[in-house]
Amino acid sequence: MTDDNTLNNNDKTAENPMPRRGRLAALAAPALMAAFTAHAAPLTLDDAELPPPPRPVTLNHETQAPDHSIRPEPRPNILLDLLASQKYLGQLMDFSSHDPKEEIEVATYYGDTLMTVAERYSGIIGGGDITEAAHSLAASNELPADIHTPLPGGTKIFVPLPPGTEIRDMTGMTGPTLSSLAMEFNQYGYLPAVLENDPVRTQKVLWELNDRVQSPESMPGPDYNYKYLSTDDFAHIQPLRGPAENSAHAHVFITEELTDNAKDTWHQETVYEYASHYAHALNPDLSSGTIHGLQMPPESLKILRSNNEIDPGHHMIFSISMAIATNQANSIQNAHRQDFISISDGTNSHIQSKNTYFLASGNSREIQGWDQTTSAFDLRLAGKAYVVGATELYPSKKLPELASYSSVAPDFVMPPLPFQDGFALRGTSFATPMAAALDAQLVRWYGGILSQEEIMAAALMTTDMNVLDKLIEGISDYTPIPFKTNGAGIPYNINAGAGMIDPQKWADTLETMAALKKELQHEPEFIEERIALANSAYTIEQDEGQNIYSYYISVPRDMTLDRLSVVLPQQQGRRADTEIISPSGYAHKIPLSLDESHATMAFAAEDVKAGDEIIIRSMEPFTTESFMVVRGYEDGNVIQMTRDRLREQGQLPEPLTDYRGGQTLESYRDAEAGIVGRILSRFKIDL
Repeated sequence: MTDDNTLNNNDKTAENPMPRRGRLAALAAPALMAAFTAHAAPLTLDDAELPPPPRPVTLNHETQAPDHSIRPEPRPNILLDLLASQKYLGQLMDFSSHDPKEEIEVATYYGDTLMTVAERYSGIIGGGDITEAAHSLAASNELPADIHTPLPGGTKIFVPLPPGTEIRDMTGMTGPTLSSLAMEFNQYGYLPAVLENDPVRTQKVLWELNDRVQSPESMPGPDYNYKYLSTDDFAHIQPLRGPAENSAHAHVFITEELTDNAKDTWHQETVYEYASHYAHALNPDLSSGTIHGLQMPPESLKILRSNNEIDPGHHMIFSISMAIATNQANSIQNAHRQDFISISDGTNSHIQSKNTYFLASGNSREIQGWDQTTSAFDLRLAGKAYVVGATELYPSKKLPELASYSSVAPDFVMPPLPFQDGFALRGTSFATPMAAALDAQLVRWYGGILSQEEIMAAALMTTDMNVLDKLIEGISDYTPIPFKTNGAGIPYNINAGAGMIDPQKWADTLETMAALKKELQHEPEFIEERIALANSAYTIEQDEGQNIYSYYISVPRDMTLDRLSVVLPQQQGRRADTEIISPSGYAHKIPLSLDESHATMAFAAEDVKAGDEIIIRSMEPFTTESFMVVRGYEDGNVIQMTRDRLREQGQLPEPLTDYRGGQTLESYRDAEAGIVGRILSRFKIDL
């Protein structure tokens, strides 16, 4: 995941272990594990209570057995208080059935022994000696060691799934039988490696997973819901290397609008599933009860303010995938100026919010240059709100591509989503909860030492700029995205933000950042100041007959910039392109906004001095309601220390420099010229 030049990775846990999830860490019998894979992970059992934090516990099947009832992470009281109030009409949703599992739960028949159970589910268990499998089932399920003794009818037995697999559902059509389904699944690549080209075992697995209620040649009705064994979409995710102990609690809330629509609930269930599976892939020892489904009206989000005073030690992270529809964006774009008073009221409440929000940057870029972040778009103005873009990677391609539906002005993009049964599950709806789950894991490790702002700064310092895009003006094919670094060396592109998140580099950098913070003599103050444009100096200049209005925002303190939020209404029918220019000279063009506001991390980690001027420039004047919220840490902070350490080690891009394909534009052009030259030379073409 990282190269030799990355920051020190000493004393890490889970050094490249095989991903393992669920309540059952592993079966103990060597023969059965050998039937699964030759690369089994250490047997572990997690203890979820804090304090103390979870610690791995080695299991020996002769003396111990895993506990199938993991204790859940304590839930923050603020949500219980919130949902108990009828005023806000919110409700928690139970999607725990979509959490990843390593086993299936079966019940014994009258007269069953462990031997008959092991034989009955031999298709799932796989090769190996049935006797060894029965002994392993006894050990892992805390049952008597005599595998031939009849068990009481209805005894619950947990049967492990082959590593790297998961169970999915599919509604059957009229006609297919289990045997025909087995052949079709193999033909279309739906099967995991353990079942490929083995229709006999595939048919047996289908028979075992579907409660053995039909014969292999029966033809159930059109609404029959088949269960089948498939490749785990997240089996390729390597667990993060990080501290052995947690320093904070963190909960993720997969938040969508309150609805009775089954289709909308399906969307939330699927989004929840991706967050849960990704979270457990990143940390196989993750406690249960850390990810929640939450439905509430968009207007109720404004009351989700600081929870620290009510429930200290719990970080509340909201993933919101309620993207605005393109037709809604069109209607707003073509309408007269909105009621700014109502927009301003909602904006003010979100600017003060202390929760963390990850917002989907969707649904499309069909309206070029327009910021369509979410239907609750003023949420992005909050200090700890981050807009997430999406990428995709097809098996035939070498580099990720920016998703065409990922709108402008994200703060970063997530790595490509995994394929499901050969199809790309694409969308910022999926990328956003995965970003929230990743952030939550890092908050658990470092949130007791570092703030959310410091944690996110490390993410932007370690992004990958090797991303392609097809929607670059004048270019019809996919090509590397051009980035421009700000005065701190943080890259930015209007369609890809700071670039693609690199989870392990982010985690490694946080380890260094946490160590550096211990060297600070005092805790730097986080500054957040709202500055009205009406109180700022401005000039009007002429450029080819066009007025240029420049507003000068005076920086209040020596500080390192964080998220900047602006509300910039212009007169009805006179919206115009606007850019923000920092004291370093870095310029950020603001996309046209549906609610005349914008927020950005484009200036993250730049140092500014008291009295420096941030310029807001446009071809149309702003109304008197316009303002900017300037945020950042006072001088002498750990973001500066980490940034400078990365630059010393050559791991941070050069400031105010153009990049493409992960290298400077000059190097990229030299490389391209070299390729063309070699082609011409090969065909002996002399220009």
